[in-house]
Amino acid sequence: MSKRFKSQDYFRYPRLGIKWRRPKGLQSKLRLKIGGAGKLVAVGYGTSRERRNTINGVRYAVVSNAEQLGQTDSRTVIISSATGSKKALEISEKAAGLGIKILNMKKVRKSRAILKKLRDKKTAPSKDAGKKEDAKKKEEALPEEEKPREKTKAPAEAKK
Repeated sequence: MSKRFKSQDYFRYPRLGIKWRRPKGLQSKLRLKIGGAGKLVAVGYGTSRERRNTINGVRYAVVSNAEQLGQTDSRTVIISSATGSKKALEISEKAAGLGIKILNMKKVRKSRAILKKLRDKKTAPSKDAGKKEDAKKKEEALPEEEKPREKTKAPAEAKK
């Protein structure tokens, strides 16, 4: 909803927020459309057809995978919110090849950063692996008398 439609008494109860909620009170001045009470949502306030479903006057298509880029006629695209990081990158690469503009590039930049972190995490050696190798080398270098003995279980004593 637009900012001009505010829920009744939004200033009195901050927890409600400014978002629109239909007034249902029996004596509500806003529901009764009494002047000065605020604007009630109505059909007449709708957006014109030319401006509906556009961003800055540009029509767009919502895409959730790379195959849909070839099927769409519009030159501007929004990547679906349900699309993951890998698919978003695939879509951006194909869109660059086709000359299609992506309106929510923030999602693509974010997914690039996520995948870069994952790659760095995979290539970096783990700390535990290095410690285990060092311990094995030290153990092999020790003479037989100083090597740690394997723990053996003591025989269980018979109950009396």
